[in-house]
Amino acid sequence: MEPATTDVISLADWIQIGVFLVALGTWIYQVASQRKEARELEYRIANKLEIFMFCHDKPKTEQEIVTHIKGIDDKADEISVKKTIYDMLKDETLRYRSNKTFKVRRNKAKGENDEAADGG
Repeated sequence: MEPATTDVISLADWIQIGVFLVALGTWIYQVASQRKEARELEYRIANKLEIFMFCHDKPKTEQEIVTHIKGIDDKADEISVKKTIYDMLKDETLRYRSNKTFKVRRNKAKGENDEAADGG
């Protein structure tokens, strides 16, 4: 005698399918947010490099920097450029001078000097 087969999916199977779909959706969301974050970081790094090159020879005002970046990149907005300038001030890549201009730091930043003193 053959065992009776049933085409009905049990409740446990439906729960497993539901859990799998939720986990799959969460994973897709996580990967998408990580990719978005990586693109934003890459964009900010590109802006940092452009600002560094622009301010290298002669000190520039904040408005000159913003205008320059907007001229190069159509999707750049003033707030993102100001955030980039702030990041560069924080990591001491740029210096803010008394005449309200920004200049590239020519010597090593504090963190690099500390590492050099430690031998690493």
